[in-house]
Amino acid sequence: MRRNIPFRKSPVLMEQLRECSAYRSLSPSERDGLLLWLKLGNDLNSNPWGYHYPDGWQMDYITALRLDIETYETMKRVAEES
Repeated sequence: MRRNIPFRKSPVLMEQLRECSAYRSLSPSERDGLLLWLKLGNDLNSNPWGYHYPDGWQMDYITALRLDIETYETMKRVAEES
């Protein structure tokens, strides 16, 4: 779900960033990506890739980002082995 809420006007999104940083260790690139995602007015609990959990719920941004990177690395390794 995409929400177009300007980041500077949304204390809710800023609080989401603080919460995510508190319960997950984020690499600098993950934090930068998440910050950009939130600045564009998106919700922390959505992702640009449209990834969902098996039960149908949409993945949060960080989980989906990590899955995307893992998928890329796997595909790269398989291509190199071929």
